[in-house]
Amino acid sequence: MITRDPGGSVRAMINVCRHRGSELVAEGTGRAHRLTCPYHAWSYDLKGCLLGVYGEETFGGVDRDRMGLVALPAAERAGLIFVSLDPKATIDLDQWLGAELIMLLEAMALDKVFHYSTRTLAGPNWKVVIDGYLEGYHFASLHRTTVFRTNLSNMAAFDSWGPHQRNSFALRPIAHAVDLPREQWDPALCVGAIYWLFPGLAVAGGWRSQVVVSLVLPGTTWDTSRTQQILALRHEPQDDDERKAAEHTRDWFHDVVMDEDYATGYGVQRGLQALDGKDFTFGRNEPGVQHFHRVLKERLS
Repeated sequence: MITRDPGGSVRAMINVCRHRGSELVAEGTGRAHRLTCPYHAWSYDLKGCLLGVYGEETFGGVDRDRMGLVALPAAERAGLIFVSLDPKATIDLDQWLGAELIMLLEAMALDKVFHYSTRTLAGPNWKVVIDGYLEGYHFASLHRTTVFRTNLSNMAAFDSWGPHQRNSFALRPIAHAVDLPREQWDPALCVGAIYWLFPGLAVAGGWRSQVVVSLVLPGTTWDTSRTQQILALRHEPQDDDERKAAEHTRDWFHDVVMDEDYATGYGVQRGLQALDGKDFTFGRNEPGVQHFHRVLKERLS
């Protein structure tokens, strides 16, 4: 559970009441001055400090200093919140991201966007899902009537910063821009950049007015995953046309990912089980996928 306390600081806590382990708040977002457990009405402030014990005169005395919510390390940078699931860990974003990547992330001004929607997508194993985000080799075949209409297939530039990466896919206007003077080039029109922060966050469209952020999380079993697909806008829609444009983008991304990427991913997962331990083949034109699996092997070892 992530909160922003009255002083503006981000806090992360395990979403469990310290009394009897009840889930404290339901999934979603909202506003509150305190967090009250639905089971026995113990209440906490937004820093996780225990404020109230219902019927304490009959329950018995409680050491409030010891019974606050379990805090998790959290840090904020460039409009993104980073949390460790290890309560004893420390977070050093300067070291984890690096100065150059931080500068590029801050340039997208994600801290100033308007949150339009969040949808949750069920998918296959999270590593199978991520492979599809990191290459444009499949655009012409898998996304023939969708992504391929705006993107050239099998053409991208690749950059990496430690475990993180950026795949910059060629948009169709780049074919005409090559004949224009350099000062007339517009990267936002010619390049679809996807920033990927290890292990599972993708930011697409960060140079444009509509930004899609995808957080890929492992599921409750090894063969499932859950993706939070967030649409953010540079400003809140002002009229029906702007709302329709946002809804079109939201629905388009959802349908392409679910009906094309993840549907194929389930097939990949079944294929992997059938191959029984045989290796993948990653091409020279798939540096993002190569980098991801190289980092995975390094960190697992």
